[in-house]
Amino acid sequence: MEDVAIPPVLAHPAVARVELAGSRSRGTHAELSDWDFAVTCDDFAAVARDMPALVAELEPLGEQWEPVGHLPVYQLLLRGPVKVEYLFLDEVQDPFPPLVPSVDTIRAIDTHFWDWIWWIATKASIGRDDLVAEHLPQLWERLLRPLGVRVVPRDINAAIRAFVPRRDAFGVAVKRALEREVRRGIARLGLAEQYAPSHAMADAGEVAAFYDRCSDLMRELLDELARVPDVPRAFPAIEDAMGWPRRRIASVLGGVSRIRNLEFGGRRPYRFLDERSSASGRWEMWADARQARALRAARG
Repeated sequence: MEDVAIPPVLAHPAVARVELAGSRSRGTHAELSDWDFAVTCDDFAAVARDMPALVAELEPLGEQWEPVGHLPVYQLLLRGPVKVEYLFLDEVQDPFPPLVPSVDTIRAIDTHFWDWIWWIATKASIGRDDLVAEHLPQLWERLLRPLGVRVVPRDINAAIRAFVPRRDAFGVAVKRALEREVRRGIARLGLAEQYAPSHAMADAGEVAAFYDRCSDLMRELLDELARVPDVPRAFPAIEDAMGWPRRRIASVLGGVSRIRNLEFGGRRPYRFLDERSSASGRWEMWADARQARALRAARG
């Protein structure tokens, strides 16, 4: 990321240095930690004006000046999702007041929401419940409360459920690619709100028994899910990967339902996101890593 993120900003004539900063510079980072870069310049106003053009080649899904901090930070969210921040440590700023929701501000609010919710998700994924508990009330106060949400969300999924319909009520087109990328990332972290997660099998022996008892078509589907573990995909995307016609997955799942309910108590060796929680806005399914290992072992 250093080779990608540093040169575009360093190319500005007013920029003297761009250096890795934060936890990654100290070697204390986690896998999904932000990429922080300290920028030293002699004309901040000029650099600030040009930042969108400078970072355009990185193709950010979302970008903003951090409105809450006490120093200017230009934030990007790239595909991955990967969060990049350019810190202007020699400058100071007063935190901006919350935006008043309107057709003119909802795009900026949307960018801020998905940037912040992804940051919270990365902390939740490594067990930093203290930071999650600290930031959810802040997110509510700054972004959700002005939209009419009355209570602090209990988790990231509750925050998303509260935010999306209120944002959409403005009827303004926003960058859905940003939302989709963050939703995919949350799902890969195992934090998305799954459909009936208690029905997902965890025991390898039970997975093997299901694989043995189901139809040939169901086994083909399970083999494909095991091939790409931990990646929720919409039914059409899976069908395309398998060369299946549209709606075959729905038919196959319907066909296995009797065995699943009578012999396995409704449990299944795969997981679901419904259309409200998925990145695609459609039903998505996948096998988690443990289920995928058991399916591959069952196939032999």
